[in-house]
Amino acid sequence: MNVSFLTGSISRLSGGLYTSVRRLTQELKGIDIEVLTFEDQYFEQDKKLWNPIRLKTFSYSGPYNLRYSPSLKKYLEVSNPHITHIQALWMYQSLANLQWSKKYSKPYIITPRGMLDKWAVNNANWKKKIISTWFENEHLKKASCIHALCESEAKSVKEYGIKNAPICIIPNGIDLPEVKNYESPLINKPNVLLYIGRIHPKKNLLNLVEAWAKVSKSIGSNIFQDWQLALAGWDQGGYEEQLKRRVNELNINDSVLFLGPKYDLEKQNWLANSQGFILPSYSEGLPMAILEAWAFKLPVLMSKECNLPEGFMKNAALNTGTTITSIENTIKNFLEMKEGERKVMGLAGYELVEQKFTWDRIASQMNEIYNWVLGDLSKPSTVI
Repeated sequence: MNVSFLTGSISRLSGGLYTSVRRLTQELKGIDIEVLTFEDQYFEQDKKLWNPIRLKTFSYSGPYNLRYSPSLKKYLEVSNPHITHIQALWMYQSLANLQWSKKYSKPYIITPRGMLDKWAVNNANWKKKIISTWFENEHLKKASCIHALCESEAKSVKEYGIKNAPICIIPNGIDLPEVKNYESPLINKPNVLLYIGRIHPKKNLLNLVEAWAKVSKSIGSNIFQDWQLALAGWDQGGYEEQLKRRVNELNINDSVLFLGPKYDLEKQNWLANSQGFILPSYSEGLPMAILEAWAFKLPVLMSKECNLPEGFMKNAALNTGTTITSIENTIKNFLEMKEGERKVMGLAGYELVEQKFTWDRIASQMNEIYNWVLGDLSKPSTVI
């Protein structure tokens, strides 16, 4: 079986896909895989991490978010894989994939990765309306299977209007960290509440810093003085400057640290030396950052929109909500917990990812989907 993955980027600029798509392709066994993608500023630096997966890059014209590429369409027709697996939506690669599938009667799978959640659909809504009418709606409806990362995403797919396409629910996976001595970053306070991800309005970071300022006034100074909020990630659309201005206006510069982008070992050093992780997001598919935090035995503060209800059920996470008040109350409760209580939360998260979210388990489930779509296997249990 040969499978072509279509993705807009294989570099760190793709956010969570940088890890989730890469590790899925590397863990799939007995399949000839090629990833079709586009170059960006970090492509040369990051491509070595994809070994031994074959990468094929294409030139494009027009807006970066669309990436119009006739050469991609031609290559699909020449390579003509048994099946394609397309990552994300709203780009020309969807149209090329749809046209290839129609011409050769070949199946394909779509992983929306949170892009059909209501918040995501309504963001840049007019552009998505044009693309959905042009090709994306048809592309979704004719998919052999849509891969949702969680039950909430499967519900979003149906609410968007995709009623008949089969849906499988298979989460992202995680690599459990090796036991080793991580370097300690330069931190001016004993405890760190860490955020890692894009610096983007979807992540609700403005409400987070507003809540952090309120906590600084409502909790005992003997507790708060030992904590620092650290925000790590790459800026999108100038949102980081907006956050920095607000942090300055709130006079909380001494307790809020902007780290910039952190990847690989640098990111692991921060995870290993933090005491908690927070993501009060408005919309997610299934965030890799939370799985990584649990893998490092960190207690997590997250909104239900992160689509990991298992974390609440296993007492590995606290629900922040998305409002300033709800985030404030959750942070306050977290800081007032005893250290032992926070460690119990973190251990529960580690046990959760160990049992449910390892890559060998995820890859085995996806392999079953490919064989089922090609008619070589009865319907897997992950298909709803």
